[in-house]
Formats: sequence, C-alpha cells, structure tokens
Amino acid sequence: MILLLNLRAIALCFLLLTQLPIDKNGWRGIVPLHATRTDLERLVGSKVVRCAPDALSCLFFLDNERVFVMFADELTCRSDDATNSWRVPRGTVIEITVRFSKAMQLSDLGFDLSRFEKTLDKEFPSIAYYNNSNDGILIESAGPETRSVTYYAASKDDNLNCKYAKDPKTVKP
Repeated sequence: MILLLNLRAIALCFLLLTQLPIDKNGWRGIVPLHATRTDLERLVGSKVVRCAPDALSCLFFLDNERVFVMFADELTCRSDDATNSWRVPRGTVIEITVRFSKAMQLSDLGFDLSRFEKTLDKEFPSIAYYNNSNDGILIESAGPETRSVTYYAASKDDNLNCKYAKDPKTVKP
C-alpha cells in the first residue's frame, strides 16, 4: 500500500513538472542569445515541422505548443537593421514564440504581472500585451486566455546588440 502511494506521489510530481508550460528564464531553459540551435534540437528532438530556406527560423509542433524560433545569421553586425542584429554566433537563438494548442489562462502562467507593462491593441482592444523588457518576455492575451508568449533578449543583454557598437561593421564579441 505504501509503495502504491509513493508511486502515485512520484507520478503526480512528474506530471506537474512536465506540464509547466512557462519558464521565467527562457522557454524550457532555452534563453535567447545564450542557447543555440543544437541546444534547442537536443530539447525537442526531431519535432521540427519546417525551417525557412536560409535555416534562420524554424517551426516546431509539440504536443501542446507550436514553437517558432528565430536564429542569428551573422557575427559581425553587418546588417542594415542594427536594432535587430546581435553580436552572437550564427545559429544562436534570438527569439522564441510559443503558441498554445489548448486555451491557457493568463493566471496559470505563473508570471508576476506587476513586473509587466500592459498595453491594449489599438485595432482590437480585447487583445492585451504584457511586456517585461528586463526579462525579455512578451505575453499576448485575449481576455483571460493567453494567445502566445514570446521570449526575446533581456535588457541585461543589450551589450550584445549591434546598435551599441561604435562601428557595427567591424565589432566582434
């Protein structure tokens, strides 16, 4: 009887831990500008649905999520759009957007929303965005339901952004 109770407790703990959809430190430990495509593939396996021809973005279909990931292209900040260019190696994760297959309540995400700035969509006021630039998290919700969570570069990583480079064409990390 005790063994059965212990097995049930272990199973319940495992179920709760594996069902946590949101991680405040990136998505499932994949942190933009600090994780690579290899890290991501190790986590999700072969669940990639499709990648762009340049392999700089991929879509993964998981059991309860659709995950769109963007990867860095170059190291030398040669892009004309320096605000979206990073001094990280090619293949580094720069952004992750998670869309849920099943309705996810905003209150179930586990975020402290007092740390987020709320903005209503100008075209569709029922859609709200919660942004936390310190941690690099953007939540899109429609009423109490979450539509997506995007993980992007946290403000502590601003030094990796090419716009801060004195000469973006020559700076290397």
